[in-house]
Amino acid sequence: MAGAPAKIIIVLGDIPATGHFAKMAALRGPGLATPDDAAPGFLDLVDRSLSVAPGGILAVYPRWQADPARRLLRLTRGVLDSDRVASVGLNLPPLAFSLVADLLSCSTPYLRLGHLAGLGRRLETEILSGARLASVARLEHIETRLADHVASYSPGSGFVAWAAPKPGVERISGRDRLSAVDFRPADPVHLLIASQDSNFAGFDRELMSALRP
Repeated sequence: MAGAPAKIIIVLGDIPATGHFAKMAALRGPGLATPDDAAPGFLDLVDRSLSVAPGGILAVYPRWQADPARRLLRLTRGVLDSDRVASVGLNLPPLAFSLVADLLSCSTPYLRLGHLAGLGRRLETEILSGARLASVARLEHIETRLADHVASYSPGSGFVAWAAPKPGVERISGRDRLSAVDFRPADPVHLLIASQDSNFAGFDRELMSALRP
């Protein structure tokens, strides 16, 4: 309920904010590439946050970096001797992960820590996330077929790699354009795009036509 004890969401991992929730964005903690080096700064951040968040802290980490995140959290709970540091891992790529973490931060005035963790897991199933690729050669966390790797060498071919809610790869080309998606989030749909190059001219329009944001 509104007016409940203050809570804070902290993101573990090198995942910046989207800029869409400037006033309610989750705090960004350290990266997880070197968790031992990150420990002093994270301990200080959690200690300061606990002093202003009597409702506790929810640390959100990417599940693809679960081991270093859990090790850092165990150390933090032990050193600070606190049971007010909860955690949840989300199996989402960085842009979707960042968005969900900030949505959880917006929900802190209304939900307890356990409910916030459950909401994070629910949002994993309610968000559509993917990327437009020219090749699947360096795709690490989504299963690909031999035919997809062979097609990566065909001129003009491309792929959409869906990461959430269900991982998968879809081949598209100049003839086989994106016409529909298997999963469309509930209305109203908000479309957030991180464009990295101009190799896929027109794809943003195809995506908007399919999702109708």
